Amino acid sequence: MKKKTRKNIAGLVGLVAVLAIGVFLGGQYMKKNDSNGVVLAEAKYPKQSDSVTKPVKSYIDFVTKYNEAVLTGKKENALYSPMNVYLALSMLAESASEQSQAELLELLAAESIDEVRDNAKQLWQSNYQDGEEVVSILANSIWMQEGLPYKEETIDILKNDYYASSFMGQLGDEKTTQHLRDWLNKNTKDLLKDNVNNFNLEDDTLVALFSSIYYSSSWMEGFAKELNERHEFYAPDGVLDVEYMRDFSTDKITLGQDFKAYSRELKKGHKMTFVLPDKEKSVDELLVSDDFNRLLSNQELDQKSYRIDLSIPKFDISNELSLKESLEKLNIQKIFDPIQARLAGLFDLDNLNENAYVSKISHVARNKINEDGFEGAGYTSIGITATSMPEEEYELLDFKLDRPFIYFVTNELNEVLFVGVVNNPNQE
Repeated sequence: MKKKTRKNIAGLVGLVAVLAIGVFLGGQYMKKNDSNGVVLAEAKYPKQSDSVTKPVKSYIDFVTKYNEAVLTGKKENALYSPMNVYLALSMLAESASEQSQAELLELLAAESIDEVRDNAKQLWQSNYQDGEEVVSILANSIWMQEGLPYKEETIDILKNDYYASSFMGQLGDEKTTQHLRDWLNKNTKDLLKDNVNNFNLEDDTLVALFSSIYYSSSWMEGFAKELNERHEFYAPDGVLDVEYMRDFSTDKITLGQDFKAYSRELKKGHKMTFVLPDKEKSVDELLVSDDFNRLLSNQELDQKSYRIDLSIPKFDISNELSLKESLEKLNIQKIFDPIQARLAGLFDLDNLNENAYVSKISHVARNKINEDGFEGAGYTSIGITATSMPEEEYELLDFKLDRPFIYFVTNELNEVLFVGVVNNPNQE
């Protein structure tokens, strides 16, 4: 859509749009302009709630369903934050209506949009924390082209139930783009800055939804760097020389069908689980297996205590994924269709004069581990445009992650924050 068309629409509805956005203070909206002239509404983030005592079942169902679509069939490293994608799709569901919303609700394993709101709020309350031992920062935002007929009620819901800050300006211009990059870098603590600093919105973007996550935690017991060794890693494309962290301990190993899994404790009950396929099995086969999904959803599997000779490769991996194909595999179709998409949750379509649809949805993530702990960040961007036990003797287990493996990071409720497949620990 040409910007000239935007201005024509703006002449009819600009006042409505400006009144719809602001900082909510004391029961009323107030406009706030930053140095770039962007009108914004800043959400107040919640504190972690001790009252949240069990994971969100709908979220677990989403993770087990979506892993296959987004992680399988890759020769390169693949990783993403299901928490981040889930929250972004939840905001998109608020913006949609009719069949477009129904498709999203099915993927989010929710019967109603009210259930999606409750789930999103619970995930925020169980995960958002900025402490000394664990940093888990979630952030959401909506960026809007000025002068369009947005629905004030939906902006309120995004702020109150999804803690989404709202920004309005001329999308695509240099000042607004830099403001967006600053927001992403701030909320991912510059871990993705190489990607973020090259990010641009398409010129015809009407609205962009963003959800970000930053997470870091130290191991309960770190690795001694002097024990590190270099060994082979058997990647799909050949043998690599990789630096491994070493440890020796007595611990439990989960024995699933076709894999073994070891969990390393992080601070405050969080953990990182490493899943090593049996030699005749691939990570793709594991990702769709019943036992792996039981492990991911914290269901009981057989365990055995071993004296473990542990070798974990250090890695710092990242990737960028277009999520459109994986979502289409799971029957998310109409939201991408310029004719069938109905974003009546976000827009007054009678005054928009065009039909809005999702033109682009992508996810960027980076995970790294070293002797001290784990650090990860990710963000999802959605572009909306328009057309017109007692001690005993234990068996010794050599748990060496020297071939492609799966890992995932969970909080104290065993909600999954990141999932990844390492095919090449040396690849950044």
